[in-house]
Amino acid sequence: MHEGSAPASHVRLAVSLLLSLALCLLAAVSLSGPAQAADNGHWSIFPAHAKGEQPGKITDFRLTADQGQVFQEKIAILNHTDAPKTFLVYAADAYNTARDGGLAVKDMEEKQKGVGSWIELKRTKVTVAPKKEVEIPFTLTVPARAEPGDHVGAVLAMDEKTSKSETDSSVKVRRSVGTRVYVSVAGTRTTELSLENVRFDYDPPLIPGTGEPATIRYTLVNSGNVMIKPLMDLKSKGFLGRSALSLDDRQLPTELLPGQRVDIVQEWKSPPFLDFGDIEVIAGDAEGEQVKTVTLSYSTTNWISVTLLVVLLVLAVVGIFLYRRRQSATGDGEDESEDSRVPETV
Repeated sequence: MHEGSAPASHVRLAVSLLLSLALCLLAAVSLSGPAQAADNGHWSIFPAHAKGEQPGKITDFRLTADQGQVFQEKIAILNHTDAPKTFLVYAADAYNTARDGGLAVKDMEEKQKGVGSWIELKRTKVTVAPKKEVEIPFTLTVPARAEPGDHVGAVLAMDEKTSKSETDSSVKVRRSVGTRVYVSVAGTRTTELSLENVRFDYDPPLIPGTGEPATIRYTLVNSGNVMIKPLMDLKSKGFLGRSALSLDDRQLPTELLPGQRVDIVQEWKSPPFLDFGDIEVIAGDAEGEQVKTVTLSYSTTNWISVTLLVVLLVLAVVGIFLYRRRQSATGDGEDESEDSRVPETV
């Protein structure tokens, strides 16, 4: 009785540990708190806080506006270092990088056409004392003919001095930190997410397990005027209906801005050696709308390898057949010679 209950107690203990771990993880997520202000460890920038409010509690500006509306706002720059720092302060348009969809901003020297051109800063250069905070007022004027929908930009604080690149000491860089500015302009809002240029790329290796990963490539396009939080799903239906698709590290933009397009490359690290069928690429938004599906064919089979295997198999079968036939013929010959032998008489 005791011997039979021991495994059960181990199972209950393991389940309890797993449940405890899951609860701990959930607690860690729920206690993570609000997002922190834009910060690189040396200085941070964020919307100016009210008296008594924790600095950096509000991480970005989110404004709902009519065409022609004017806003008076302030940003705050906090110097975390033990030395005074001088910053160049500027506003810029935001965009999604084509490669990975990350949110980036235009350089100071580039022409600003959106939110970056709507903002006029009271000061564009400021020196902040050690461990101190400085506020800079700015005016945001929405153009009278601004397109309805979502517009995104940022206000940045750039170190006036250059520093060595972390990857290449011979390269000098200027570091900057920015706080985002989201402006939702009143009017007709249109949500439109689409999939383009969907394809499957793979060069099946001659020897299984030695080739490069397969890739599923597609372009996410936001052709509406509303910011989208895209969700993706990929499903495969291979030989005899089985699903062999196993993907990790899905890199998607957290926010796909209006008018932006992002190229996504998803690796399939260990595709089966012999398989073919269809892959469904499914795109949607966080609200479960704008679902688009594209189906494409795929094959992970190297037919040269398959042909060689078939030839080797045929040769093996023929060899076994000939060997058994020879053995059978040799055995029959021995039996006949023994039967034809006449016993000697004494």
